[in-house]
Amino acid sequence: MYGYCGKILRIELSKRKISVEPLSETDARKYLGGRGLAAKMLFDELEPGIDPLGPLNKLVFATGPFAATGFPLNSRWLVAAKSPLTGIWGEALCGGSFSVQLRKAGYDALVVEGVASSPAYVSIIDDNVEIKNGTHLWGKMTLDTEVAIAQDLGLKERREDNPSVVCIGPAGEKLVKIAAIMHTAHRAAGRTGLGAVMGSKKLKAISVRGTKRIPVADAKRLQEMTRNVLTECKSDKTLVSFSNYGQAGIVDVLQEMGMLPTKNFQRATFDGFEAISGRTMANTILKKKGTCSQCPIACKREVEVKEGPYAPIHSDYGGPEYETVASLGSLLLISDLEAISKENQLCNAYGLDTISTGVIIAWVMECYERGIISKADLDGIEATWGNVAAVLKLIEKIATREGVGDLLAEGVKKAAEKIGGGSERYAMHVKGLEIPLHEPRAKKGLGLSYATAPKGACHMQAFHDPDVERDNVAPEIGISKALHRHDTSRNKVDMIRRSQDWVAVTNSLLLCTSPAWVGFNYTKPTFLAEAINATTALKLTVDELMIIGERANNLCRCFNAREGMTRKEDYLPPRFVEESLPDGPSKGQRISKEELTNMLEDYYELRGWNKETGNPGREKLKELGLEFALPS
Repeated sequence: MYGYCGKILRIELSKRKISVEPLSETDARKYLGGRGLAAKMLFDELEPGIDPLGPLNKLVFATGPFAATGFPLNSRWLVAAKSPLTGIWGEALCGGSFSVQLRKAGYDALVVEGVASSPAYVSIIDDNVEIKNGTHLWGKMTLDTEVAIAQDLGLKERREDNPSVVCIGPAGEKLVKIAAIMHTAHRAAGRTGLGAVMGSKKLKAISVRGTKRIPVADAKRLQEMTRNVLTECKSDKTLVSFSNYGQAGIVDVLQEMGMLPTKNFQRATFDGFEAISGRTMANTILKKKGTCSQCPIACKREVEVKEGPYAPIHSDYGGPEYETVASLGSLLLISDLEAISKENQLCNAYGLDTISTGVIIAWVMECYERGIISKADLDGIEATWGNVAAVLKLIEKIATREGVGDLLAEGVKKAAEKIGGGSERYAMHVKGLEIPLHEPRAKKGLGLSYATAPKGACHMQAFHDPDVERDNVAPEIGISKALHRHDTSRNKVDMIRRSQDWVAVTNSLLLCTSPAWVGFNYTKPTFLAEAINATTALKLTVDELMIIGERANNLCRCFNAREGMTRKEDYLPPRFVEESLPDGPSKGQRISKEELTNMLEDYYELRGWNKETGNPGREKLKELGLEFALPS
């Protein structure tokens, strides 16, 4: 097959068995890769009701057909399993070089199952795949793990792509339910706690190097399209700014628009925003700009601090991106960029999702301020707003499950249920997944996407409302009419539905979404369809791609329904429904219960889902070729 290796690598740790199976052209056409392929494999292979941290759970590492072809901005990879944090569909995405090296080694996906009898790591060098003793790696921080693996392989130094390593830190080993799977020590497949699944399998790391080539259908046309993308990346003012200031460059924009989550989402503007912006980072502590494999933008930050109360901060641990700057900065009322960088380094070293970590600590701080949680409850920590020392202690306690950290390591939903006393109101999550750093009262379509996304609250499931405040954003997929960010009409609901399906396509192709989903040539559906066909010869139309995205989303919803999820899990935290924003351009806005209910009613109808259960109907599943997912 053009554009595919045509092989799936399977590692069975309990039996120390390594096998290779074919990727069928039918599955490639119906699911592409990434989310679609992982959803199909896990739906087929996991029994409902299994323990996410038990031996029957499986991890699927999936790539997309563009990886290792030279077509830029497509080196992302996805890992999926049943989530230990939420108990439903678990998924995390990451950039770097892992997908490129895995494909060069000859594999489109990697499945890990079973449990090793003692700590292990997997080494993949083309066709040579080994399960190695990882006892000497257990307990190491993420960067130290990568260095040790490079030494094991006889390399003089550790490089981000030779070998390309994904690993867990101590948080994953301790089965912390917000543990990330780390890559290059500063890129995180962070969401839904899949680092804990890896830890439950006693799998410390996967190392991969490859030398093979990926055959493409029309190399000349793909090269022409590649040049077009590269030209756009170097000439477009927005993308140039993105390179200069990284993801944290949007801090200023969100502040101006009244969308910067502050003080556990109590406010949407932050007085200290300038101090934590991407521009300030570039002018102070930025050592160099990093980039993912085959990407010309270089949006990654690598910061360094040699002196002061938070030194040393090492560039090998990267630098805080937007979600981290907000979750460990404005959300906690911290405006010291060096402090945030130290918090980020701790999370990356231990292997923690910075979004969930910040939201959990913000909940602690609000409960502390309201007298629900005491200093004694927190092992003597004074969890006052802006207290950096308290945050650093709490991060370490969560990562090691020490003292109160053992409770917080369960995630904000379970921690609030345990503490009680009204604390549940201030726990910002959907379906158990902590809310990302984007304010839904200021962009209400995003609120609907938070409520309905298969893994819980996620900002990478649909277009954000400001993107569609102009006409003809994506007419090829039916998004033509400009809609205000506060709009909750049926048209807005349809836009969210359509964009969710398109984003499911990009998350199956593993397209980088950091620059934008809309507004650039390479993100246009017609351009991407042509690139896919030049790569794979599948001859897919934009309409067929939309069906692939819809199929992936419906299958993830079926996965959740099989785990007992119903319409009642499609909700937003009380803060967004009952409390109006007190500041910024969206002052006075909330998503009322009536607005949310009406949006959900329209959403289920447009999706062809049962309004009583909120789950896919029989006719819809048959239409999508998902008869196997019908309830027995």
